[in-house]
Amino acid sequence: MPADLIRDFGYLTLGTRLKRLGDKLQSDVQLAIDVLNLPVTSAQYPLLAALDRDGDMTIGALVDAIGISQPGVTRMVTKLEKTGLVSIKTGTADQRQKFVTLTKDGEHLIATSKETLWRHIEKGVRDICTEGDPTTDILIALDRIEQNIEASSLFARMNKHPLDKAPS
Repeated sequence: MPADLIRDFGYLTLGTRLKRLGDKLQSDVQLAIDVLNLPVTSAQYPLLAALDRDGDMTIGALVDAIGISQPGVTRMVTKLEKTGLVSIKTGTADQRQKFVTLTKDGEHLIATSKETLWRHIEKGVRDICTEGDPTTDILIALDRIEQNIEASSLFARMNKHPLDKAPS
């Protein structure tokens, strides 16, 4: 088996490694969604969960809540509206503002998902993260990393030392 370049490069490729892990986890969640024949993708669940937790939200609030781009949220909302899981309402004070709401079908999907799929996902991910060392809490480490990035981005930290110019 060839060496894992991404793992071997350590901190240099940490972003790629985290993305790879996220992709693998999301892919397995999608397999479970497909087995259950649910009308949603694994990438859409965080948006639906935000609406379930916080109620009606604007596109901007959804962007902030789930941390993806405005065009990505808009595409996702459009797809979810076509499947009947959310509805889009125009704001009364500002006609340009759009509010996204779970429909009855969306509420039913979330309620069903909480009872079945979500608890299995949570247990499976917890098993993966703690297997071999139940005292390790990756969520605490991720919180710390995110706080550190908020305090000072990678680019800002890189610029503590002037970047060398590429050879001409």
